[in-house]
Amino acid sequence: VRWPENATGFRTIPIPSAAADLLRFDKSSSATWKTLDAYEWTGFFFEWFPGPVHTRILARSHRPEICLPAVGFEAVKAPARTVVRIGEMQLQFVEQTFKADGRTIHVFYCVQDDAGLLEGAENPLDWNFSSRMQAVLGRTESVGQRVLEIVISGPDNIESARRALEQQLPAWLESSGLAE
Repeated sequence: VRWPENATGFRTIPIPSAAADLLRFDKSSSATWKTLDAYEWTGFFFEWFPGPVHTRILARSHRPEICLPAVGFEAVKAPARTVVRIGEMQLQFVEQTFKADGRTIHVFYCVQDDAGLLEGAENPLDWNFSSRMQAVLGRTESVGQRVLEIVISGPDNIESARRALEQQLPAWLESSGLAE
């Protein structure tokens, strides 16, 4: 992912060392910026290279419904799936809305593996204790995985946030070569 470095207020944000120690990703990037419509954006990208099955579990342990309540946000909209199309590529996101201290944020979360599977049977909404244990007991090697999480503050509702994401996301992925 190539974040919009020329956007207003753009700055990279470090991943806290406690989170990095917990997630044990191989690569990461995160940034925050504003767009001309005054929306505030924060993006996180994590990548785990192919390896033991625990990487699948780690990739799914960074989830909005886990991390955001830990810092004071409350979910106000149940998770739902949405697909964002970029040319021939389709990214399956889980979208959700949270609030804290009068601030509303809309979160879009996507897990993708090297095989191009967009969750399939391992739907992020179903990545529960039972499915994690099944993966561990199966002792299979995993393919590499990536997590893309986008947080948008400013849109009145999740539909407006989704439209903004659909407009912005292609530039970030096309400039990185991921959408080719």
